[in-house]
Amino acid sequence: TVTLTADGCTASVAVTRSEFDDLCTGLLGRTRDIVDIVLDDAGLRWDRVDRVLLAGGATRMPMVRGLLDRLSGGRVDASPNPDEIVARGAAIQAALLEDDDARAPLPRVAAAESEASEGSEPRTPTGMRRVRVRDVTSHGLGEILYRRGTQQPYNKVIIPANTPIPARGSYVAHTLTERQSVLSTKITQGDDEDLDYVRVIGEQDFEIPLYDFKAPFRTSLLYDENQTVSVEIDDLTSGRHIGSFAVRNVSNMAPQDLAQATDRVRRTRVE
Repeated sequence: TVTLTADGCTASVAVTRSEFDDLCTGLLGRTRDIVDIVLDDAGLRWDRVDRVLLAGGATRMPMVRGLLDRLSGGRVDASPNPDEIVARGAAIQAALLEDDDARAPLPRVAAAESEASEGSEPRTPTGMRRVRVRDVTSHGLGEILYRRGTQQPYNKVIIPANTPIPARGSYVAHTLTERQSVLSTKITQGDDEDLDYVRVIGEQDFEIPLYDFKAPFRTSLLYDENQTVSVEIDDLTSGRHIGSFAVRNVSNMAPQDLAQATDRVRRTRVE
């Protein structure tokens, strides 16, 4: 039974399990699609997955747990509290980083992988088995370029999604016109070529020499553990470095996106 209050009026609505499941069918289908995409991006099959940990209160829904249990072949582990699992993971990673900083002899991840490949299980000085944690890019990072001949803008992905961090990538593009004086660099976040499905996270113009048509320039991106994208522009004709700039905390919502989301929430509450 759900109790609703609006404009001073209160009403109780009874919702059966089957009605609730019907209402959530679309969301459940989207969950299944996302799980398939995640496995495909990681290059994994279910027989290579040991456990499925549930994160977030919605995973308490029997239909969600049932779906994941069927997909994974019974690999769902419901023992951790799904409302705490993200905080636990953050705490584990923080402890590992603290171990690395405070205890110099502790082997780094690369050393741990080397030991594991030799048949020994890497452990911390306290005897706990070392957990290997790898951050990856959640979205692709790229640059807006123009197709030769059509002059149509598109998004060129330079660092694909799910690339281990720190990540590096570069791409060589050419000037569009004869004696072009300015190189406009727009860095994007997103995995689609269509500009409607990506976000510009940083941009800057650079003055360049007045070269002939199709002079090559290289854009290099570095994405570090602090979610900062460093952008380097190099002139391949002269071999000179043209300039650079940084984009910080690219995983955060842009101010205008945050304002729009806040406005939507407020309007939903009023309505």
